[in-house]
Amino acid sequence: MVILLLALCALLSTFLIIPVFYFATSFSSIYSCTVSAILVFFILLFAIKRLKKAGVFPSIRFFIKFIIIAAGSFLTFFLVISGARIAAFVSLALTIATYLLASRILRRRINELAAEQS
Repeated sequence: MVILLLALCALLSTFLIIPVFYFATSFSSIYSCTVSAILVFFILLFAIKRLKKAGVFPSIRFFIKFIIIAAGSFLTFFLVISGARIAAFVSLALTIATYLLASRILRRRINELAAEQS
């Protein structure tokens, strides 16, 4: 029974992976756009669920901090790849400082807004 299950899994994965591999190698730009669109869709779905669950202000705080981390990580990675390691270190330090500063400012601002609404 186990061998049958392993064979079924191997056959199913072969039927799924080979077309995706062919599509990715033959039509790379279309594949990249498709994967990017699917990624954006799921990020938006996650954002909408978080907004409904947590409320507006915590969601805004989360997304601002996420953008700071993502942009800083991208810049640091780009600088390391291009060989500018000192600039990458400075970028990483500024990303961490910006994240901490934004976290404090946003926490204070959200507490002020919550106190005003009460």
